[in-house]
Amino acid sequence: MKYLMLIFGLIFLVSCTDDKYEEISVSIEILKKQNESEKIELEGEIKKLNEQISALRSEKIQLQQGLNNYVKYLESSNAQQEKKYQKINNEINNLSKRIGQIKPLPENDSKIEESDDPTRPVAIVPEGESIVVNPANSGGSRYILAEIYLLRGKADDKGFQKKVEEKSKLLQAVTTDQLSAEDVKSLANPATKQRIKAQLKLAYQKLLGEDHPIKDVIISKWILQ
Repeated sequence: MKYLMLIFGLIFLVSCTDDKYEEISVSIEILKKQNESEKIELEGEIKKLNEQISALRSEKIQLQQGLNNYVKYLESSNAQQEKKYQKINNEINNLSKRIGQIKPLPENDSKIEESDDPTRPVAIVPEGESIVVNPANSGGSRYILAEIYLLRGKADDKGFQKKVEEKSKLLQAVTTDQLSAEDVKSLANPATKQRIKAQLKLAYQKLLGEDHPIKDVIISKWILQ
């Protein structure tokens, strides 16, 4: 009886061992499948990472090439700018030399003498203009028109015409003040014209200065309307 129980016990133990072995085998298979799945997943992730690394390397190469090309462009551009600057600088130096070789016209140049004839009267207003003034107490209904020229006192006074042109506005103002102070009756008197002529000569001389003496004041027009 004791042996029989031992035999049954062994049989039961063997049966349990087989079940346990089967369970362990199943677990091992499950683990293998899980590991295989994880392995495939990891290999997929690794493949993606490798692709990303490859893309980054390719992008890095492109960026490096672009940077190298830009550096070459800058170097080429700087060289061109340097050549352009050097060319401009040479042109400026050549122009400066040419300007330095230009001689100023002498004061007694024939062209100046022709344009500044000492015997020709000089108008106190620009060519084509006249002095028009309303006489005193005329209410703007009457006016006097005058054209006035100056003769220089010295034939060698080459700056006379230029001085008259510079003082033209002041000469006109003095003339307007003198004429507007006279009424129509006074301006119609020939003696008034001679008196005003003498007064204007003194006033003009003061404006032009002693270096530019006035020989005579010529009133070519004296029209009272």
